[in-house]
Amino acid sequence: MNKSSHDLDREPVIVVGGGPAGVYAALELRKLGFQGIVTLISEESRNPYERPRLSKYVGPDALIDISSKQEFDEQQINLMLSERVASIDREQGRVLLSSGRVMPYSKLLIATGAEARKVRFPGYSGKDILYLRDHEDAKKIEGVIEGGGSIALIGGGFIGLELASLARKHGVEVTIVESANGILARGVPPSVAAIAHREHILRGVKIKTGVTITNIERSDRFIISLSNGTELTVDAVIAGVGSAPRVSIAQECGLEVDNGICVDARLRTSDEAIFAAGDCCSIRSSLPGVPNRRFESWRIAQEQGVLAARNILGETPAYDVLPWFWSDQFDFTIQVVGVHTGKGMLVERPISDLATMYIELDHASRMVAASAIGPISKIGKEMRLAEKLIRAGLAVEREEIANPSVRMMDMLRR
Repeated sequence: MNKSSHDLDREPVIVVGGGPAGVYAALELRKLGFQGIVTLISEESRNPYERPRLSKYVGPDALIDISSKQEFDEQQINLMLSERVASIDREQGRVLLSSGRVMPYSKLLIATGAEARKVRFPGYSGKDILYLRDHEDAKKIEGVIEGGGSIALIGGGFIGLELASLARKHGVEVTIVESANGILARGVPPSVAAIAHREHILRGVKIKTGVTITNIERSDRFIISLSNGTELTVDAVIAGVGSAPRVSIAQECGLEVDNGICVDARLRTSDEAIFAAGDCCSIRSSLPGVPNRRFESWRIAQEQGVLAARNILGETPAYDVLPWFWSDQFDFTIQVVGVHTGKGMLVERPISDLATMYIELDHASRMVAASAIGPISKIGKEMRLAEKLIRAGLAVEREEIANPSVRMMDMLRR
């Protein structure tokens, strides 16, 4: 880094949000040699932790810190827990905390993440329906799972399927209610969704698709009325119907918002002193087939946090978003890289008897997305190579990509 990149030295940088984007940004500032005050503000009362584990484990195994309290102290990062930013004063360059404290900033990073979308039904407030976004939510769900009984999961997306897997491992009866005609309707090809559907059915999960919930009554148990005229009676209801970006503080201070806080390829908002990263921001991309959109992914949040730190310090790297996501369910994993548009040619590539990859090619035979399902030991290496081929923008032969005896490494070398 050249000397001009340190013009901010000794001036305060505030990071709002204790998820991966915020934490990695704060750590990267120190790694790059920034000597000024770094403050990381988190609404939660405990040290920042890895959220993806919450839908995959219960008990102590569900909590792993992103970074230890000791590392924050060693890096002289001022970690403020149980604090919330109430408002941003852009003109004066300061934030007002809910505690009444006012803190100045020279640069500000908003990494507030997303929140669960709530469901409502006529005649029922929904106050006893559970959601999963943070550790407190996970503890409530943990109590339900350890109590046995039965649950209904509203939504057949990744969170719903992971929770179904977790609950079945603990002997809980699980019914998934999905309004679309199939589970995983967005994000993966129908072939991957069909395999996941089959695997869940084999393990005792009941899946009802193409139906909606018309009413819920709550007494000792939940009585759920479905649009096909049937009823479910369960001990608990968990909703996983997507998320909404947490943008209120950005919106209230006048930043541009459109399905997230709008940022350019350098994660700058409409205010040059304010950046945004992670699930709360909507970023443009120069990669073919990847539209301007919001990406919810642990790895993207981490990468964006690092990039935001570099741009805060005066570097100008741009970010080409290539979505990457994984989901662990029972003894198999789903991995997705890129964005399946449904408009290209889908090619099946067998990996083993237990694993399959589906690759989408555009009109020029370039790989734009790949999804794989199977044991992680079988699909991990293949997906890393697929990611490299997508980034390289190379045209591939359909016959070769469908032939597992033709190595993707050789395609890259050619």
